[in-house]
Amino acid sequence: MSFRKTASGGVGIYIKQNLNFFRRQDLEFSSDGFETCFVELPREKQKSIIISSIYRHPHGNAENFRKLLRLKLNHLNNCGYEVLIAGDSNIDFYKYHSDKFTSEYLNMLFDLSYMPLITKATRVTNHSATLIDHIYSNSPQKVLKSRICLADLSDHLPCFWSIATNLPEYAGDRYCRNYSRFNEARYLAEISAEDFRSLVTSDVNDSIARMISALDRITNKHAPIERASRCKQKLLRKPWISKGIFQSIKEKQRLFKTHFLSGDPLKIKYYKVFNNKLTKIKDLAK
Repeated sequence: MSFRKTASGGVGIYIKQNLNFFRRQDLEFSSDGFETCFVELPREKQKSIIISSIYRHPHGNAENFRKLLRLKLNHLNNCGYEVLIAGDSNIDFYKYHSDKFTSEYLNMLFDLSYMPLITKATRVTNHSATLIDHIYSNSPQKVLKSRICLADLSDHLPCFWSIATNLPEYAGDRYCRNYSRFNEARYLAEISAEDFRSLVTSDVNDSIARMISALDRITNKHAPIERASRCKQKLLRKPWISKGIFQSIKEKQRLFKTHFLSGDPLKIKYYKVFNNKLTKIKDLAK
């Protein structure tokens, strides 16, 4: 709970008793125009989750709020947290195209890889509809749903979201580019021969679309997209397995035969040390 310094506002977070958490007062920032509350939910073998409740008074210093929030979000990204920010910022996203500050604020979120989860009006009156109650996440792929409730508890409609603890696995076939016959010299020669200037029109979006289409056509010719083999399918299900980690896994399998099964205490110890280091590297990469 963060006690308000203004005549209105105040923020708080309700947490179920069986959840392990602790308050992160080192992340909180408050002023006469806004206040915040941060908590951390630590997890084993997964990124910890940071949840924050924010409130900015309608007449609070918007630019100062944006600068402080940017510093906090950038810091949390650098620390590798999964972050969920929710609250009333009194910044109407419906004014994205007409208000410079709103546009800069939303662009700041996109720049830091935070996706707004609420896209409909959250405060509706007889003469207006505004989107001022926000939820942001830097892990939108884990969000199962985000909704607005039709309830008359206040003049703001309640918002909520639910997230998955793990990324859902993709069950369909995976595809990747086939570079087995790729020739870099011929590929670059065809790229150089393409007249990209002829693709430019008065519409910048149309021009970019034409250029991307031309690049896709050339790239698909030299490195076509094909259904991945069974071995490749397994690797694609674990995108954190890099080529280096994959080679280390093969080396571990070799050491299992030559060292672990040898009966030599020194060789067995070497295998265990190698295996433990590899496990830590895989967990960090995941």
